[in-house]
Amino acid sequence: MRRSLIALLLLVAACTGSGDGVVTVGESTLPPTTSPPPPPRGSVEVRLSEAEALASTGDTVRVGPVSLSGTSPQRFEVTAGQPVILPIYYVEDGIAVEPSWTQTVTVGEDAVVELVIEQSWRAPEPPPPPLVMAWQTGGDAETYLEQLAAAPGLTVTSPRWWTLDRDGFLVGETDPEFVAAAQDLGVAVWPYMTNGFERRRTGLLLNDPAKRRLVAAQLSRAAQEAGVGGINIDFEAFNAADREAFTAFMDELTSLAHEWGGIVSVDVTARTTSRPAIATDRSHRYDRRALAEVVDYVVLMAYDEHTRFNPSGPTASPAWAQDALYWLFRFVDADQVVLGVPFYSRVWDPVELNAPVTATIGTVVELSTAGRSTFDPEFALHRVDLEDGRHFWVEDYANLAGRLTLARESGVAGVAAWRLGFDTPRVWEVVEEQVSGHWSVVNGP
Repeated sequence: MRRSLIALLLLVAACTGSGDGVVTVGESTLPPTTSPPPPPRGSVEVRLSEAEALASTGDTVRVGPVSLSGTSPQRFEVTAGQPVILPIYYVEDGIAVEPSWTQTVTVGEDAVVELVIEQSWRAPEPPPPPLVMAWQTGGDAETYLEQLAAAPGLTVTSPRWWTLDRDGFLVGETDPEFVAAAQDLGVAVWPYMTNGFERRRTGLLLNDPAKRRLVAAQLSRAAQEAGVGGINIDFEAFNAADREAFTAFMDELTSLAHEWGGIVSVDVTARTTSRPAIATDRSHRYDRRALAEVVDYVVLMAYDEHTRFNPSGPTASPAWAQDALYWLFRFVDADQVVLGVPFYSRVWDPVELNAPVTATIGTVVELSTAGRSTFDPEFALHRVDLEDGRHFWVEDYANLAGRLTLARESGVAGVAAWRLGFDTPRVWEVVEEQVSGHWSVVNGP
């Protein structure tokens, strides 16, 4: 196993001069000293060099002496005697922790400073296991627990608990007994709140700051008292004018939940580079970058590529899902993204194309041999035409495996499935094959 310690060293040459700036190194910002009398300041030229040493856990690595002098186009102002932070990286099998440890170097008035770094190597912290999340709706606690027991590999469930009444207030019931039973099965509970696609009710909540704070407080308190680990928010189809107010609501809720250790996630619809937002497009409602700054996870609902509102087609073709994920990466870091995957598809009737029928993944697999199958190059999926004229695209277990591979190789935090009840035993075999034991730790594109 290749293990190494890499020291990224500041090469500093101090000159006389003056200035009121700060030194910024990586993520460290060092303010100037303000206490009188002001110490001398110098113009400092900085460049980075890399020193590497192989080591085993517990070994002490000595890097140096290194002369802190040199030239660089990067120029900063620094107070003489001010500490500068040097990041130290630990690397194991090509995976680095950034930074694992820091060493302080004092920049004096001398033109050249020498540094010897001595530090014990330690293995990077293992990455967190991926989230394997699924929503639950339309059933009671007994049904939900049966679904959890049939879903090996599931780590988080999100049952529907809350919604809005006609005046925009919180309604719903918690179930602490279900939470305890789910936790006994090794599954965390992050119940979700939906706005029910009710635009008017959502506006009544979001545009009343007092009501917004009240609902956030009620929701946080109810979740805490039920013993859950987090909260998921699924607000869709609200007014585009309410996007800033929605971010404010998420900020208020997250702050309260974090006080008791709750994790907050928010669902967003898919956008792609080939489908720009328009005023009537519900994907335009979210300020994704601002939401990512306040919540713990952003869940991308990478499905419903085709619905009753547009021509027939697959629920989530491979290229479309990848495009939607990469588009989100413009605004949200990969390790904060949870990729939504569908356990369903749609069967289209040419007589009623505006009323497609939802078919579970198991039903799709069964029907795939009941008609004429042809490969559709537009979507890179097989299309099946049944004798009665209905048709659908085959989004089967192989397609699911491809979606999980996309998630794994993109370095996202995990996956979320709509929904339990649409799954089969084979679904969880695919999840085990694609997720368990080899979830890649890489950055998104």
